[in-house]
Amino acid sequence: RREEVAFKGRIPEILNMFDPAFQRHEWLLTCELPKHPVTAWLPPEVVEQPLINLLDNAQHHLRNWGEVRVAVRRAPEDQACPIHIEIHDQGLGMTAEQLDQLFTPRVSSKGTKGYGLGLYTSRQLLRAVGGDLEVIRSACFRWLGSGFRIRLPDQVASQSTGEAA
Repeated sequence: RREEVAFKGRIPEILNMFDPAFQRHEWLLTCELPKHPVTAWLPPEVVEQPLINLLDNAQHHLRNWGEVRVAVRRAPEDQACPIHIEIHDQGLGMTAEQLDQLFTPRVSSKGTKGYGLGLYTSRQLLRAVGGDLEVIRSACFRWLGSGFRIRLPDQVASQSTGEAA
């Protein structure tokens, strides 16, 4: 089910779902959107599920104080996936071992609060439409946190013809 996804409207809607938790803990959730409209023709869950998963992970790893920044931008240098959504948090960061196992199914840093399927499933979902999910930084030092990039194509090819819709 493909449709036109307007990022300037959809990203704030997703972030609003997290506002109560961020306000309750006095964490900061910021969003940087491009001045010009960014749209893509793809299944909306390809944007929604990975972003929700990354925001949920970020809030889980924040402690007494922290910020999560979301930025949407066009990346014309990335011809295959010109839409980038970056999520940076000031959480605990990841150890080298956690980074090595990050996209391994059923491996979770949340203990009994996680199933270890979120990042794995998000990456598989993105790759199924020609996108990707990648770590762009992580430091296992307090308040340096982690950064992820969701890479998305402008449009998803039709399954029946293999042509872009």
